[in-house]
Amino acid sequence: MLDHNKHSIDNGINYMILGIESQSYIDYAMPVRNLLMDAMEYTEQVDNLKLMHELREDKLEPDEFLSKIKKDDKLKLVITLVILFSDKKWDGARKLSDMLEGMDERTRRYFQDYELNIIEPAEMSDEDFERFHSNLKDVLKFIKYSGDREQMQNVLRENSSYRKLTNKAAQVINICGRLNLQIPIYN
Repeated sequence: MLDHNKHSIDNGINYMILGIESQSYIDYAMPVRNLLMDAMEYTEQVDNLKLMHELREDKLEPDEFLSKIKKDDKLKLVITLVILFSDKKWDGARKLSDMLEGMDERTRRYFQDYELNIIEPAEMSDEDFERFHSNLKDVLKFIKYSGDREQMQNVLRENSSYRKLTNKAAQVINICGRLNLQIPIYN
């Protein structure tokens, strides 16, 4: 369990919470869904701070009484990353404002938009894949080219990494590519 202190630092280490949303299909409500999940995580952090102050019987200043947290309390950063495990391009909303009707310039300046952080293999270049230093690179590249048999054969032929995939990466490729290969499951 992380210690909730003023600066979200424990022994010199900064913490953040990274949520991963794995999608096989496009979720057209994803900006709202991610916003809700992130808000729930922040709410849980606030509730934990309240509980900590209550258990320690901390003295709260008058302005801290309403929220039950201290002025200097800090929350851990929450980031949600959507990974589309499909060779399709994401054609859904990429931010909350894409889902709203009636937004004009007068109201836009008061609106707090919420953008998705998304990895979508169909839009990635071969250079983008090189940013990954795990089997996720091979999985995403496989997914990108899975709809093009000739490209897929080239990718498999040119990349020896597919011969030494981890069991989990092979299972993901098997499921995403609907290959129906018999892959032994190792613990």
